[in-house]
Amino acid sequence: METLTTQLQENRQALDSLLGVGRNYDIISRDIDIGRRRGRMYVIDGYGDDGVLERLTAFLLSPGAPLADGAGDMQQFIDRCVSFCEVNCENKLDAILTGVFLGKTALLLEGFDHCALIDAKQFPGRGVEEPSDGKVLRGSHDGFTETLVQNTALLRRRIRTPDLTLENRKIGGRSQTDVVLAYLESKVARARGEKEEAIRDLTRLYERMVMRKHTNGGYVHVLDELWKVCEQFNANFIIMYQHVCCKTMAGLQGLFDEQARERGLHLIWVEHDLMDPRTVSRRDMRAKVSNYMRAIIQAEPADESLIEFEDDITW
Repeated sequence: METLTTQLQENRQALDSLLGVGRNYDIISRDIDIGRRRGRMYVIDGYGDDGVLERLTAFLLSPGAPLADGAGDMQQFIDRCVSFCEVNCENKLDAILTGVFLGKTALLLEGFDHCALIDAKQFPGRGVEEPSDGKVLRGSHDGFTETLVQNTALLRRRIRTPDLTLENRKIGGRSQTDVVLAYLESKVARARGEKEEAIRDLTRLYERMVMRKHTNGGYVHVLDELWKVCEQFNANFIIMYQHVCCKTMAGLQGLFDEQARERGLHLIWVEHDLMDPRTVSRRDMRAKVSNYMRAIIQAEPADESLIEFEDDITW
């Protein structure tokens, strides 16, 4: 199905599936009766201008209803009933999807094989200043805020594809903190066909997270907790995996090194990149540990073949 039909139920099923209604928490859909016609609206939460949409809907449900009954097609309906200036008529599903992801509101009506794309959007944003951290030389200077809906709207603004899925979850036994699991539908465990299991595993991990630890701040949660664990297990050797994009951990590295020396603990930093494993190879990660053992501990490997080998022969 590449274009709309005159059957609202068919159009509804197609767009519900493509937009991920029920799966994507930020895709808002609403059934509406305009005169004798049944309709359905689609808009992205955080994009739509609530004031404009409220006034438009109020007109369509009362004085605009008789005018809608006499419309022969969607263009006549727009000319008679839609007072908003920026609106166009569209039939192709690809163009409708693009319009919705651009922030437009899609209105479908029974008996019409076109929809109205109403450009009543309001992009989330802050002032003209750029974020205080995360400086970039090129590209977008958008910065996340404390509002989840605005942040997911920013993602939608940059990644305009139905493939982007945003699932809402709550974590924390008491706080019930809202989090969004964002992923590209076609990229999740595509090779092995284990998408659903991968999503469930990641969801369970987040849902079981103890949120009260995060309210204490990074210093308490990371530094103090580490030394408690070392005392509990009588550990004297620590391998710290540092994500190359994690600025918080990079800021704490000096404190880690200093406090480890005070406690007489050996601390090895191993960089890695979860987003792109090509940035730091497994071989480079092994070399970090080997170099420390040879230079600081003055130890030699029991088997040299376990030190130098290509990554493609690992399990």
